[in-house]
Amino acid sequence: MFKKNLEKCLLLMLLIICVTASIPTIAVSASSIAISVDANDVQHKISPYLFGVNHRVGNAGYRTWDTSGKGNGELYEPVVNSTKYIGTSVVRWTGGSINNTVRWQDGIGDWKTRGPWISPFGENKPYNSSYGITEHMKFVESLGNDATSIMVVPVLMVNEQEAADYVEYMNSSNDGSNPNGGIDWASKRAEDGHEEPYAIEYWELGNEQFGNWTYRWTDEAEKYANGGEETYTPGQIVGSNKKMGYAVKYYDWSDHESDGTADQEWYTVVNPIKEGSETVKVGLTTWIRVNDLANAGIGNYYEFDYDTGNITFGDGVNGNIPKSGETITVGYTVVKPGANALAAAMKAVDPNIKICFGEFAGNYMGDNIDAYVKHPYKHISKILKGKTFYYDILNKAKYTKTNEYGKEPVLSEWGIFDQNVKGPSGYEGHILKSLTASLFNSKFLFSLIENGSVKYALRHMLNTSDSDDTQNTSYSPDNGLIAPVEEGTYVNANALPFKMFRERLSENYITTTINGSPSALIGKVQLVEAVSAVNNDKTVLDIIVNNYDASDDYSVNINLDNFDPYTQAEVWTLNGSSIYTYNDSKYYDRVKITGKTIDNASSNFNYIFPAHSMTAIRFHKDEGGLPSSPVMPEKAPKPFTDFIDTFNGDTVEVKPPSFNVTNDGDCKATIQEIPTIADKSVQLSDNGLGNTDIIRNFTPIFGEFSINTKVMTSDSMKTVFYNMRDDCGTQGPTLKYEFNCLKYRDSNGNWNDICSIVSNTWYNIHLDVNISNNTYDVLVNNELKVQKAEFYNNIDHIKSVRFTTHGPDKDYSFFLSELETICNNDNVVPPIIPAVYKIEHKSTGKILQSNNNNVDMTDPITDTDQVKWEKLEYDATRFHLNNIGNDSTIKRLHSSSDIDWDVNLVEDIWSGANVQWKLIDAGEGWSRIQHISSGMWLHYNGTDSVNLVNSNNTGDNTKWRFIRQ
Repeated sequence: MFKKNLEKCLLLMLLIICVTASIPTIAVSASSIAISVDANDVQHKISPYLFGVNHRVGNAGYRTWDTSGKGNGELYEPVVNSTKYIGTSVVRWTGGSINNTVRWQDGIGDWKTRGPWISPFGENKPYNSSYGITEHMKFVESLGNDATSIMVVPVLMVNEQEAADYVEYMNSSNDGSNPNGGIDWASKRAEDGHEEPYAIEYWELGNEQFGNWTYRWTDEAEKYANGGEETYTPGQIVGSNKKMGYAVKYYDWSDHESDGTADQEWYTVVNPIKEGSETVKVGLTTWIRVNDLANAGIGNYYEFDYDTGNITFGDGVNGNIPKSGETITVGYTVVKPGANALAAAMKAVDPNIKICFGEFAGNYMGDNIDAYVKHPYKHISKILKGKTFYYDILNKAKYTKTNEYGKEPVLSEWGIFDQNVKGPSGYEGHILKSLTASLFNSKFLFSLIENGSVKYALRHMLNTSDSDDTQNTSYSPDNGLIAPVEEGTYVNANALPFKMFRERLSENYITTTINGSPSALIGKVQLVEAVSAVNNDKTVLDIIVNNYDASDDYSVNINLDNFDPYTQAEVWTLNGSSIYTYNDSKYYDRVKITGKTIDNASSNFNYIFPAHSMTAIRFHKDEGGLPSSPVMPEKAPKPFTDFIDTFNGDTVEVKPPSFNVTNDGDCKATIQEIPTIADKSVQLSDNGLGNTDIIRNFTPIFGEFSINTKVMTSDSMKTVFYNMRDDCGTQGPTLKYEFNCLKYRDSNGNWNDICSIVSNTWYNIHLDVNISNNTYDVLVNNELKVQKAEFYNNIDHIKSVRFTTHGPDKDYSFFLSELETICNNDNVVPPIIPAVYKIEHKSTGKILQSNNNNVDMTDPITDTDQVKWEKLEYDATRFHLNNIGNDSTIKRLHSSSDIDWDVNLVEDIWSGANVQWKLIDAGEGWSRIQHISSGMWLHYNGTDSVNLVNSNNTGDNTKWRFIRQ
């Protein structure tokens, strides 16, 4: 088997070499490439705020704020650690079009008592405001290194007073000065736990107010700038489903229908409203405004507040009640201040702030505007089909404009952008987080560093998830710089250039001259580029060199003028095995930064720069001396973090919140105050007629780790299974409690005794697990009972822990009081060898196989490539099933509704829902394979073919299991 795996790896490597070699370059003699720098030729300071991120508030800041924690919520440490690791210097709030419907006042104070925010996308439903200003600034301050934020003012939602109040809350001293009058917002900030001002310098007025996809009060640049009136008619929809002519609830803009209750209150989307301009309709009937409903009598009357846009209906005695189900629409003329007026009010509170203006209204910027906002996204979908796609992408990575309109540019969003970009087949659908994207980011930042006119630049985006409560599907999860997973985060390849610049580039940019660089795309992309800098006292000189060539290393001559370096220099290199390589939760450092020292540095020497790499060389001046030891890059945070579940903060009689629970009949799993109020546990109750499963999922673990449990059973004669599984549901370490004994199951399926157990007695069960050799030790109450017990099945990672009660006969309970994991080693990433599986059918024992482009079954006696399947993750829940085949052709499992739900094979370049699948646990190590497009199960009914059946079929003919080959 090892030989076959090795042969497959060699074939894979050969394929990668052939593909990357096919990307054309124009080669020149390596000896002709030369880089020259002059330490005295300082051009400008490099702004530390070029290395910022755009961050959004949905999903608790995409788990930046952990609302699932016990107590009052807290920053999610893995997100903090990963963001610190990449050196983030500025974080934008609220980030993107989601800002435009946010009321900033609902983002301060106790997150549990706030009103929700309104989603600007989809049906405009409310979403949780738990990641507000308070939480955001805690996050920013946790990053250290003088990290700061850009705050976006929602121009749709504020007037001059509210915009100025915002500045007062963030920037004013808590000394009673109350510069904007009214509420003392600095005092309120102190009450919220932050005595000192946040001192935010840069403020942005709205997000992308030129776009019809977002909420805005006007689409005219001059009105955005200088204010004015805008009229909407009843029932009017603007742009992308923006229902400006509908009445809305204060905290829910998706609701437009009367519920038939008395004293209903509704609002216009925007305010204030020009007096007398409103038309309110219930259904098709226009109602009449009165000044006071109190004595109005029966009639179609309403009250209207022109400042807030509030509409109040009657109680049936004074003013009729709108009939249940009737849609309420409203026409009006809104009168809004422009961005220039908002800026003047904000600067009256703090004259030192810098205010950023939408570039689309650049010709109307007043004296209080300091900067204009640009979002230089590089759209790539149209170039991904060409043979030179890699270099075409790099050719877009540049920013050359300087100060337009006589103002400073602020790039509050930038990056590669296209919805759900999957890229050519070599990227396996992950181009946006690949090494290609990493080199794109590095090249773009090169251009900003050389440009010198940009102080703030924020890459879109810090992180995201597959589930987005803003209902906006245009943000690919791969586009995040970091990726939160179940028990931690990992750092995407596209984030690593930020760490290189932040830690390996000094503050003073010096001119860098390159001669003889090879090029691609007929000279459009220079394959060797560099930026250089010196520190303030010129004792350190840094050169960062990018070699964009997809296949070739280059030896480059480096010449340092006016700098005599010490012979030892520090070298950091960012690279992966190919331009296609990316990180994920299993293989989190396939693209990484490595470090070494060289001992031949001089003012003129040669260095070989690897293909598709970013390399930073730090030189120390001879008389300046070296650090006490060379500085090497720290390792990226592991995606898996240790956790402990004690259940002590959970509510009694509810399901354990960190577990998935499945049960039959009256069987259940609930939190109980057992053994004590202060020491709770999960009780699995089995009535003898069914089973109860509790499953704790986490980020896949490799290498070595320990797991501790504290357990008790009320009847030691009954059966409880305890096992660990991979992401296919295959059981690894497997134990059970039965007949007064704790047992483990070996690789032959035999049960072996570990020790005796007694009913109603607590036991501490500790397992030391070595996944690399599929063995584990068992300790019971700190006493070693078994050494090197074998896994039931060989697996290369562990994704979940599961406890299952198994009747029959009578009621009994099993208690879990503690579950803790401890990852014991840093080297948790296995070799990059794709996992290959056989897929076994439960009711027949047959194996799923390919037959040309068809799929059928064979008895489990063959070991040909036709029964070898690769399970390739598409995202956190969906995957592709690729068949290796016997002709070196890889085909993908597919179904279409056109032919009786038939299942066949198609080329692996397909990536739609027809080739996406999901595993549904079916118990005891078996799973159902669900088709994403149809929701139906993969099924075999005894004929020669495989097809799909409705998901209400629960028989064994829809159950499968993956067996690692």
